[in-house]
Amino acid sequence: MRRLLTGFVLLLIAVGVAPFLAHAQASETQIDDLVSFFEFSDDAGGMLLPRQVTPELAPGMTFIDVRPRAQYQNARIPGARHIDWKEVLKRRRELPRDRTIVFYCNTGAHSSQVSFAMRYAGWERALVLVGGLDAWRAHGHRVDDKPLP
Repeated sequence: MRRLLTGFVLLLIAVGVAPFLAHAQASETQIDDLVSFFEFSDDAGGMLLPRQVTPELAPGMTFIDVRPRAQYQNARIPGARHIDWKEVLKRRRELPRDRTIVFYCNTGAHSSQVSFAMRYAGWERALVLVGGLDAWRAHGHRVDDKPLP
């Protein structure tokens, strides 16, 4: 299981971060900061599996849906807020540092990028919901599918 999670993290980083870095010229200071971040980061790399969310833990978590607004309006984790994935880092000051923040999308692709960026920005309790809303639903967790205006 640990190898699977480690492989998943590396894949997410390669797929999610590599295109971003390919378009940017990182300074040596920025690269050193990333090295320090990876030394700080735990093996789970900020990942949360749906089976790890228990009724006792969920109330202490802030769920952020990073999918397009129309998808959020059609179905979401109960109590989740919506912030488009491209806006999260810009709006980071709206998010608590003293609570666990769980970012999710449909599968985990966009939310993994958001979680990585937020952890890098200092939100140590930022997590990605592995498998996103699809895995949440498949695990039997409740989904609020009452359409919002």
